Amino acid sequence: MTHIAGLCPTINVDTQLETKIIEHEGMKKFVYLDSLGFSTIAIGRNIDPRSGKGLSTDECWYLMRNDLASARKQLEPFPWYQNQDTVRQGALVELVFNMGLGGFLKFVRMIKALGERAYVVAASELKQSAWATQVSPTRCADLINRIRFGQYL
Repeated sequence: MTHIAGLCPTINVDTQLETKIIEHEGMKKFVYLDSLGFSTIAIGRNIDPRSGKGLSTDECWYLMRNDLASARKQLEPFPWYQNQDTVRQGALVELVFNMGLGGFLKFVRMIKALGERAYVVAASELKQSAWATQVSPTRCADLINRIRFGQYL
């Protein structure tokens, strides 16, 4: 807590500052254009490559880890997820991270095969999907191998 002359010593100046900045900037969960037309996110973070500071490496890691934790939490209720080894669980988390749970749940035959521990079939289903043509060949092969063999190759 910081004391400012004339203010109660228990007032947290940073909280007041943050409140005022949010009042002036607003808080947006999606990219928007600021008053000068620059791509901005959150609370006034200019991420426009023409003039912004973008995100720090730490912020990128923070966002990814939050998204991975969210993907993992979404998968935890499913028995076919719970019964996998950690490598295969990681592959499934990455797939949800990449396409969202709704997109992932459309892989009905792959999920059925995972539940039966039919990993060759599960890997084949992933390989034959539209998703396999939408991501890099390296990513596709890596995830297929993790599902098929249960190890990082």
